[in-house]
Amino acid sequence: GGGGGGGGYSKSIISVTPGNSFNIVVGSGGAGGNAGAGAAGGNSTFNVTTVVANAGTGGGRGGNGTAGAGATAGTGTTLYTGGSGAAGVNGTGSGGGGGGAGSTGNGGIASGTTAGTGTALNGGNGGAGKSGVSSAGSIGNNYGGGGSGGFATAGTGERNGGAGAGGLVIITWAVPYYSQASGNPSTLSNWNSN
Repeated sequence: GGGGGGGGYSKSIISVTPGNSFNIVVGSGGAGGNAGAGAAGGNSTFNVTTVVANAGTGGGRGGNGTAGAGATAGTGTTLYTGGSGAAGVNGTGSGGGGGGAGSTGNGGIASGTTAGTGTALNGGNGGAGKSGVSSAGSIGNNYGGGGSGGFATAGTGERNGGAGAGGLVIITWAVPYYSQASGNPSTLSNWNSN
């Protein structure tokens, strides 16, 4: 089978009001194919649509299973795409999974059984494709690495694809501080946050 695509990366700086709450979703990895194509992963989101890191799609079924597409650019200020998986080659090997994007760039594209490389920081490598003996596909690595396709020799029956790795959401914030030259400390505007 074909390898799944890697997940994308999105980042934004958001102004918030103390006391407000926001929905945060960490995207799940796509399930490996079981007598069928692999499933797409789930998107990681902040406040539903404010920041969205898209997931990759699953690889196709069969000896010449199609490659899963890497994640397209999502929503945010800094955006990187996931690496595409590789197609399977009948009788030779299954496709490797695409690499997950990180904070410094796009995920790597898989080629043949060689998985795409995840990009620092926090982008996971794809799962390596299989060849030689019948075996299930390799799972993708944290975070966002695509799983590889399964591989079966003639007459041995289908093998499941490897699952993709889940996503990651990181929330950071500035810690306010006060200096004596800032004025009355009981006045909120006299506190600094950068």
